[in-house]
Amino acid sequence: MFTAINLLGKKQCIYNAEGKVDTTIIVKIIKLLEKENLSEHTRKDVMESLKIISQETDGFLAVADYMSRNSDIKHIEQIFGATIIIPLAKLLPNVAEVAEIPTLPSNKIT
Repeated sequence: MFTAINLLGKKQCIYNAEGKVDTTIIVKIIKLLEKENLSEHTRKDVMESLKIISQETDGFLAVADYMSRNSDIKHIEQIFGATIIIPLAKLLPNVAEVAEIPTLPSNKIT
């Protein structure tokens, strides 16, 4: 198993022709993980592709945002492992900058 995406390929997965972030390709790649009949080798290649795309800041933000909005914690952990904690923490606003304490909707608390 060997997965490689060159810099241009990463950018094509992240940005549209106008240079704006477009998650269409990233979402299609992530949705491959939902297929039950996906071979283990292909599943590993898909996860490695997402890791490679996530090397770009906008790619990481797009992957993490989509997966977190869809409560795809299992795949986040499989793809990034425990190392995801620090980059995700860096995305959080500083507590001193938060005007109002956020609350979770009751249907999201388990």
